[in-house]
Amino acid sequence: MRSSFLLALLVPAVLSGQSLLVRPYVQPGLNSTLQAADSKRILWLTDQVPGEFSVEFSGEDFPVRTVAPERVKLDFGPAKSKSPEVEPEQHYFKYTATLDGLPLDHSITYRVKQSGKEIGSGTFKTTASAGKSIRFV
Repeated sequence: MRSSFLLALLVPAVLSGQSLLVRPYVQPGLNSTLQAADSKRILWLTDQVPGEFSVEFSGEDFPVRTVAPERVKLDFGPAKSKSPEVEPEQHYFKYTATLDGLPLDHSITYRVKQSGKEIGSGTFKTTASAGKSIRFV
């Protein structure tokens, strides 16, 4: 009786939300040459419990914009190993939000939200324009 009561308490907690495995991070977008606008991608990984995500971003000269990320299912079989212990299969979702049309030489602030609750945020600089000098630190 006691164990079924504990199980009843734990199951809703486990099923209620998605586990964030890799926090949101920024990567360069798909621009192959220097253009009049920049592109960046925000990526993160979760377990395979479905969730509703959105990414809000804004800069100095433009209002807040919102994009919906693309979700890709990642399924990995057990790793091949010489040890008798077999590793379990791994199942993840990879989310990618593409931020296109970003102005050059600007700071951009972004917020990743899951069901309206912020789970990650940050600021990055867009690509420098052709005439602007850059610094490597």
